[in-house]
Amino acid sequence: MTGNEGGASHQNHKLVRSAIVSCPEIEAALPCVHFNQGLCPGCFAEALWPVRRANWSGRQRTPARGLIRLGTWKEVLPHEWTAFKRGEGTTPEGRPWRRPDFPTRRYFLVTRGLLPLEFYRRVAADPFALNIQCSVDVLRRDGGEPRLVPDEARLLELAGIPKVLFRFKTLVADTFHGGVRWGANVQDFAALAERLGLDRMRVLETPLRLGRNRGYQTATPLEEAGWSSASFLRCNTACQACPSTKRRAGENRVLGCAVTPSILPLLQKVGNEARPYRATDANVAARIAWKDLVLASWRSLGGTVTVEAMYEAVRAREPRVVESPLWKERVRERLQRYGLRVGPATWRLREAAAATGGVGVLDEV
Repeated sequence: MTGNEGGASHQNHKLVRSAIVSCPEIEAALPCVHFNQGLCPGCFAEALWPVRRANWSGRQRTPARGLIRLGTWKEVLPHEWTAFKRGEGTTPEGRPWRRPDFPTRRYFLVTRGLLPLEFYRRVAADPFALNIQCSVDVLRRDGGEPRLVPDEARLLELAGIPKVLFRFKTLVADTFHGGVRWGANVQDFAALAERLGLDRMRVLETPLRLGRNRGYQTATPLEEAGWSSASFLRCNTACQACPSTKRRAGENRVLGCAVTPSILPLLQKVGNEARPYRATDANVAARIAWKDLVLASWRSLGGTVTVEAMYEAVRAREPRVVESPLWKERVRERLQRYGLRVGPATWRLREAAAATGGVGVLDEV
């Protein structure tokens, strides 16, 4: 099976209208090996996994064109990468798939950096792999000692692989999320870069959006700590708005996820967009009360809705929802939490669940 049959339906909404696509043949609706390990506070993939699993048909396909992001929904394991490079494998349901285009498709790998180092060396040796993006956390939980994931020894090893970029998951102030107080870590990251001797252009900052503390395209924690926006990369916007154009100042001079070791020296020379677009207090969207919005829309439709009808009702009631790259996922998550499925893509509101449902894991823009 080739082509993009069902491909768009399984993409992360953040990737829509960008050059980047996810890869359902490899990631399917499988859980990540890091779920429930406390390593990734605010993980969107873990929060949305029940929704993806419920909507997984096994027929979703990677679009025929686009830069493939391996690691959108889960940690891609060595045997899964091998299947990707072979261009054939088997779905979790036992159906074989074949994609002769995969071996020569351009892609990048997002990882926690905890797999065997030899695996990352193999990926880096592949000429079609643009880069490897290692997510790095400094976890300060409830005032305890900071935990660095991966540890510094592993980060030094990864720094020796030129294709590796480092996603610093920064937090500028203490924030409550999931009943835990997560401590500010931006100064820890600044010190870590110095200790590693890491060129700042290999940093792809990913501000943590916990506890409603941070919106897209606002100043990042590292910028607030004094780093020049021209000196490093940022994942701080919807993907289609990442690269700058003649008409628009984007987050980066180029699409950050597409950089290679040959592009980095050029960016170091000319600077990475010294003045990226920054939202002001006047145009930063106010936070959306997703539970209240979905329930009010649901009740206005009589309590039994199709998913598409709910999208339209929510968008009509609050047009700002489209400013959230995961707005449809947030709607579906609440359909599952507060409803009962009564037909294909059709849900009936359970008022008892709505009355006791509490605040969800995705209650932020």
